[in-house]
Amino acid sequence: MFSQDDILDIYDSLPPEKISQSEKSELLPLLVRTISGHSFITAHGLRQDFERIVTTGATRTPVESASSELDVELDVVLQLIRGNPALALLSQDGSTIIPRAERDAIKKDLEDMLCKKLVFKADFIRSRDIHQECLASFLRIPSIKENLADDTEEHLLGKVYSRVLSEEMSRKLVRALDRNETVVFNSQSLPGTPPMWLVQQHLGQLPSDTVKGNALSPQFQIKQEVDLVRCTPTQSLRSQRDELVAKLRSGDIFAVDLGHFGQTFRDLYASPEALQQHLHESPSIIILNGSLGTFAVSTERLSQLADDAERKLGQDYLDLNTIITTEVPDDIKELVLDNIAEGILTTVSNDGEATLRIDNYLIRRKRYNLMQEVLSGIAGSCASIQWNNLKDTPDKDPKFQMADVLAAAAQQKDLSEHLRMLLTVAQQKDSEVAAAENFSITISDLESNNENDFSTFWADKVSQRVHNYCDGLKPIDDAKLNEQLTDLLASHLQKDLLPDAVSKARIQGLVRSRRTRKNVTRFEASLKASQSNLASALSTLEKFSKKQDLGGIDADAAEAAKKTSVQDMVRRMQKPRTDAPAMFLSLVVILFAKHHPGVVYATGKFAPKLLRQLKTKLDRGPYEQVEKWKELAKAGELASEDRACMVQMAEGAAS
Repeated sequence: MFSQDDILDIYDSLPPEKISQSEKSELLPLLVRTISGHSFITAHGLRQDFERIVTTGATRTPVESASSELDVELDVVLQLIRGNPALALLSQDGSTIIPRAERDAIKKDLEDMLCKKLVFKADFIRSRDIHQECLASFLRIPSIKENLADDTEEHLLGKVYSRVLSEEMSRKLVRALDRNETVVFNSQSLPGTPPMWLVQQHLGQLPSDTVKGNALSPQFQIKQEVDLVRCTPTQSLRSQRDELVAKLRSGDIFAVDLGHFGQTFRDLYASPEALQQHLHESPSIIILNGSLGTFAVSTERLSQLADDAERKLGQDYLDLNTIITTEVPDDIKELVLDNIAEGILTTVSNDGEATLRIDNYLIRRKRYNLMQEVLSGIAGSCASIQWNNLKDTPDKDPKFQMADVLAAAAQQKDLSEHLRMLLTVAQQKDSEVAAAENFSITISDLESNNENDFSTFWADKVSQRVHNYCDGLKPIDDAKLNEQLTDLLASHLQKDLLPDAVSKARIQGLVRSRRTRKNVTRFEASLKASQSNLASALSTLEKFSKKQDLGGIDADAAEAAKKTSVQDMVRRMQKPRTDAPAMFLSLVVILFAKHHPGVVYATGKFAPKLLRQLKTKLDRGPYEQVEKWKELAKAGELASEDRACMVQMAEGAAS
């Protein structure tokens, strides 16, 4: 007899059974050792016990429970499951045994699904909680394998479902032809909600005689999009195209984008050139090429816009943008405006009425000229403003700038209604030239008037006075006195009279013209640099007068100036506050002026010497009286009666 250990040693020493690699995972040895390792169970008996468990159980059994119940290792239980796919399946995670009843239900589900939809393997495994190897075992079953049209790593396609899809798509295409309408295929419109790639695949695989015995492509335009496929009968496309072209010709629509038109009706034309040729040949349609695309445009609508433009234009001007409707594509807006403007300009030109186009404005020539006159007038006003500002900024020359004109125009309320048109006219070169010319003319007129005013001022304040002063020196035969008064006059001219005259001229705004400012500046510099004598001062003055075109001395005006100067001295003598030396000097100068040409420029210390020059001109009585007043004035003892008599004598001499 053998002991238990002897039997185990003999079992372990037996060579393994010779089985193929494919059978290794399914076939069990004739004797299978139990978990305890002290006994054996035959393979036949083990299969019977396993079959009992999976056929009698209504729910899934944990693999570990089956291992304990069968008293064999887990690997043996898994080998039993893999070797008997017709009896049981393994769960997705390999932890439970799916009994036969559930296995048969899952198989039935797979068969049904393959007839109704595309089956995704991962979804099926997850939803049924079966192991991937179990699905593979299903696919080896003849009833399932023979129904497969496609088996990939990701999905299963049944032949029945594939046929259903094709038949349904063919049915819809036939109906679309009968009704002359577009059919849309998407996942929701077909049985089993197939993915779009499967829809596109089946559409492309339809037999050539599927749709009314003819191939699919000539009868339909097929347009594939992200989530759908549109199949439009070619005859329907022709109808849609003809209807669209008819609306375009009649003016019901303004324009058609040929890019979109060509994409929609591409199957009706052999090439883009053929499409354009077809529309070119259609009456009442023109082709306009925009920067972004090409458009077919209704000439009927263009005519309507042109009529509207002519009516609004009238005798004034028209902003073409106001007649453009929202139907006009932005890409060809300028081309449409060009077309309308060209027609109107041709028409009015034939009528002999001058009309201009400026940017997107049409404007009558009369109105254009009027607006140019307005701009020129504003430019003249700007010139006057800059001219007046020269009082504060004499070194800043007036400068024409169109921006100043436009800014001034924008401030005028009476121009607000036509401001946009006015600004458009202002942008034209001839308008700017006209405005600049009027600005220049205005400045030139203002300068001319200013120079005339300066000439009048200079003659009154300088030229006539200097002439009279110089004439006043000629009768003085006392050489020393003549020299002294000459030097005095030179100093007066260089330090007082001429600088004061220039200063007053500036204050009065008489030194504003460019020529006057330049000449006066040079005159001042020359005056400072000249020698301190009368000849030098007179030479500088003469050069200035020639450059400034001040003209010569008018004898009558000089005589009138002399009279005015004498009368001024009489009025000073009449003032009570005039001191005695000034009274005496004025009287002597007035008496000298009566008997000699010009007016002597002298100070009080030269009055006695001038009086001696009058001894031969005055009667003895008046001369002696003046001598008395000289002494009284020198002593500061002139009585009021003396002052009155002096004034009376002066008034007599001045008359």
